[in-house]
Amino acid sequence: MPFLSTAPEAANGPRLPQAFALGTDTDAEQAVRVALVGELDIATVRETDRALRRAEAAARLVVLDLRGLEFIDAGAAALILAADRRIRSAGGRLVVVRGPAEVDLLFELLGLDRQLELVDWPSATASFEAAAA
Repeated sequence: MPFLSTAPEAANGPRLPQAFALGTDTDAEQAVRVALVGELDIATVRETDRALRRAEAAARLVVLDLRGLEFIDAGAAALILAADRRIRSAGGRLVVVRGPAEVDLLFELLGLDRQLELVDWPSATASFEAAAA
């Protein structure tokens, strides 16, 4: 995904992933996808909140893509739940693309799997609306 950043190349070595990266893009139906990579925790939750607020201002459908996360803490999970409530109360929709097993486990333990609209990403070329359906 070209909008996700990586650390600069080390001298004569491979690119090293950043601890956290965030990117957004928009599909043909004007849905906004916010994709997260790395760790979503107290250090990155503010940046994520700003991105979600920009996305909800730009589109009625916001897709939060967690597939690239390696870690999420309870505070970040609370941020996602608050964003979902805020977006719904404004007449929009937040769809969360499932992350790895560790992220799913936290959502399950906190009961967020029953409160959020969670989906699997069907394909890399599917439109966001199709993924959210």
